[in-house]
Amino acid sequence: MVKKTDKNYYLYQFWGNLLIWGSLTLFAHAVQAEVLNLTKLVFDFLESFVPTIVISHFIIRAYLKTKLAANRSQVKLLHYVTLILSAACLATFFQMLISPVLHDILAMPKYHVEQTLPFQEYGLLGKFFLGLLVNTGVFFFWLIIYLGLTSSRDKKRLAQQLTEQRLTNLMNQINPHFLFNSLNTIRGMIFEDQEKAADLVTQLSSLFRYNLASDSKGVTSLTKELEVCQQYLAIEHIRLGKRLQVDLRVLPATMMMEIPTMSLLTLVENAIKHGIANLKAGGTVVIKSELKKDKVIITVINPYQADLVVSGTQVTASAF
Repeated sequence: MVKKTDKNYYLYQFWGNLLIWGSLTLFAHAVQAEVLNLTKLVFDFLESFVPTIVISHFIIRAYLKTKLAANRSQVKLLHYVTLILSAACLATFFQMLISPVLHDILAMPKYHVEQTLPFQEYGLLGKFFLGLLVNTGVFFFWLIIYLGLTSSRDKKRLAQQLTEQRLTNLMNQINPHFLFNSLNTIRGMIFEDQEKAADLVTQLSSLFRYNLASDSKGVTSLTKELEVCQQYLAIEHIRLGKRLQVDLRVLPATMMMEIPTMSLLTLVENAIKHGIANLKAGGTVVIKSELKKDKVIITVINPYQADLVVSGTQVTASAF
């Protein structure tokens, strides 16, 4: 399967070179005051387009990927200059080599240009030098665009890795916090109903087995997060019984959207611990999701009595 970044690269590579060489070919015909001939236009284009695509991909990009993957700072200006000149020389030589072959394949007549081209008086050497100048400019422009795009991509990737690290750090806080509260729930139930306490241990075991089996990434889908919440709510239903009611108002379009792992569970857990559990009559926890543009907004609502709220472990989350 081709990655999205690779697809974008091939699209940029094709359309970028098409634009550059298409413009240069039309400009050259205009400067030479030639009547546009489709066959010659195709010939001039293929003579330049194909070598540029091949060399920029298999030589320049391959070299840069190797060097930049190790360390961008190791690639000096001299390396870039040498790389561009080497690629330009190879492209020019290749163009001069395949030019007669393309003439024969396309069965093109010999065109006589009235206007003298630069360095034409030097024969093949002049033609090579002119081609070298043009190819050097094209590859230099290609290199600037490529480095700009890869630099932007690397910055986005670094920002994503930083976000995932922050989410992982948050999970490292939440998991012990959740375990601590769950064990306190079981401890309290032991003195009230030992059979229910045993059921709580079974539910908790099932929940943590699911948690360990799930991905350890910083984000997960809302669907998977709801599954974890259902496991936790099953534990709390054993303890609270009819005092705990749950009202799910989850929009189907949001189910596959990504959210920080364990984030919804933390909200639900706090809603029960600081709200429902302190009320004699209990209450309803409302979990709802909505879409705003391309973002999912999740809200957890619970009734509470201010004078009955107990202090927690002060786990906080940064904004993402």
